[in-house]
Amino acid sequence: MNRPLQFLGFAGAATMVVLALMVGVLWGFGLLDQPEDELETHPVELLSRTDRVDLGALLSRERPDPTPPPPPTVEPLEIPARQVSGFVQLEVETDAEGRVVRAEVVNALPAGVYEARALRQVEQRRYPPREGGGSYVEVVPFRVSPDEVPPQP
Repeated sequence: MNRPLQFLGFAGAATMVVLALMVGVLWGFGLLDQPEDELETHPVELLSRTDRVDLGALLSRERPDPTPPPPPTVEPLEIPARQVSGFVQLEVETDAEGRVVRAEVVNALPAGVYEARALRQVEQRRYPPREGGGSYVEVVPFRVSPDEVPPQP
């Protein structure tokens, strides 16, 4: 029975110490002091649009122009024509002397652009002679300027 009373005594003493510390801190920061005189307050008035004052004119500063100046003109960039590249895959049949007997388009990218030019180019070539002729598969790469490319259908 002695222990519960002892606990209550220590708890009460600890509470008193904490309260004393709190009062001391509040008093030290001046939060418990009474103000000596009334605080001064100033009335605030809302001004109508007609009563408002232009502070820029009062301070004799020039007012900035509300419209920004037009942006400077920029010369258009001259973009060089981009070259278009592609390929044509041909199957070429030759005679024994290496002259082209037959040429046929197998694949092309982009289709319908370079095929005629590739056929003309290959028909002018001479291939290594083979006994009895032979068949070649050749990929012909192309790179031309855009004004040489026919329009796509």
